[in-house]
Amino acid sequence: WNRQAMLETSRRAFMQMMLSWETGDPAAAPADDVFPDLVGHLRADIAKNKEQGITIEYRNLCVRKAELVLIRNFSDNSKDEFVVRIRAHAQKCRRRQDAIVQQDEDVMPYEMFLTFGRLDNRWKLKEILLPAAATNLVGQENIDQDSNAQQLQWYYQHRRAV
Repeated sequence: WNRQAMLETSRRAFMQMMLSWETGDPAAAPADDVFPDLVGHLRADIAKNKEQGITIEYRNLCVRKAELVLIRNFSDNSKDEFVVRIRAHAQKCRRRQDAIVQQDEDVMPYEMFLTFGRLDNRWKLKEILLPAAATNLVGQENIDQDSNAQQLQWYYQHRRAV
């Protein structure tokens, strides 16, 4: 439960995921930091876009802030997970057969909620949540089945996303 490592993993996985969409190459999906079933879904979606001639561009993509929203610590470490809110900005441009279908006029802020779980003793991206489905997570209490004084102190010495 290293807060800094969790946030760095979140930023890295987010950027790799977004850049894999942008490349349009299914093989570019970030297999190292993502659960295998999610990698399969990402690759299938990227391949579908490629077949339809759809490309996505994220101009000036930048992670503005990564915040831990919810922590679920279970006795069985394989069930541990955390949710992070990534606040980013980019100018999104979507093309079909080189014709612009949709484009932001300027760089626009947006947010994504990502769930990470443990796999092979590493934090990996497990699920991408829609903002509407994830907003209720911000108010939920953290779960800690086997809390001890050190863990409680860790939770309460860090600001939580609001």
